[in-house]
Amino acid sequence: MSRIAYPYPTLFPHVPAEAVWEARIDDRVRLFSDGSGSWDYDSVLSVECRFPWTAPLLFQEAGLQELLPGARLAVVLATGSSEGTGRRFIAADIAVSDLDTAAEETSQHASAIRFSVDSAGLCQRLRATLFIHTSGGEVGGMRILQGSVLYREEATLQLEGELASFPIRTLDFGVSGLGDGLWLVDCSADSPGDPLLSCVTLLLNSERQSFIDQLQNEPVETGTLRWALRSDVMASVLSSLLQNEDLDFDPSSPWPDGSLGAVAAGWLRSMGIEGNTAIRRTSDEIRREPGRFRQRCQAVCAPVEVTT
Repeated sequence: MSRIAYPYPTLFPHVPAEAVWEARIDDRVRLFSDGSGSWDYDSVLSVECRFPWTAPLLFQEAGLQELLPGARLAVVLATGSSEGTGRRFIAADIAVSDLDTAAEETSQHASAIRFSVDSAGLCQRLRATLFIHTSGGEVGGMRILQGSVLYREEATLQLEGELASFPIRTLDFGVSGLGDGLWLVDCSADSPGDPLLSCVTLLLNSERQSFIDQLQNEPVETGTLRWALRSDVMASVLSSLLQNEDLDFDPSSPWPDGSLGAVAAGWLRSMGIEGNTAIRRTSDEIRREPGRFRQRCQAVCAPVEVTT
């Protein structure tokens, strides 16, 4: 990166290297570049970002000392299959001058920042974008506007072994009045164009810990329980879309990537269901023989057979 793309001085030419991004997943520490390994949807996740520089020296070398008092560092996280339809939220927003304090709290000699992340709301990947921006000022007679970006970098943590591309969380079914079952697919959408992340959630009964443990320990591709869950999610979501006339779901429409409509249309194609006639037949089948439709979803989600 260089300052050529910016009409004002930046920190880019003076940053010796990008930060080291690490994820602490329960008791495991993983570099972002290595992926999450065996991802657990109920993990306790925190992220640490260590910089190969200290703020006072970096701003001094860049000749931007005047901007340091008003400079801030923000980390924006994004999760999902695409930037347009996934979730985005601010994980950290601190004064750059406070980085030394953050480094002391993480027992690091260089600047560092650490924050926690809600694992239940993640899917597919976690992309972190770090910004250092200024509240404005003047450097060498040049006016620097408020919000000007002095530095930016990105890092992505791939979530391997995720059950599916939707949030999963545990819940005490008894306390919530849901009985004593193992899981529940919660599908609530205002439009097929809604992001899948915002309208489909797989709830697991926290009182059935042995089931959750067994699910976590199954192979990603061949696990029978994962097979059952995937097919139930598919059947529940497709049934909800095809039986609710208010949603006006047309699989042939160009739904946004990562949206409920786009994912559902892909599922239907994988079942060989395309065209208005086939969609109407399938909707009738869901109404008359829901068990048969669920069996068709099971066939599509069947685990990979391992041969020796």
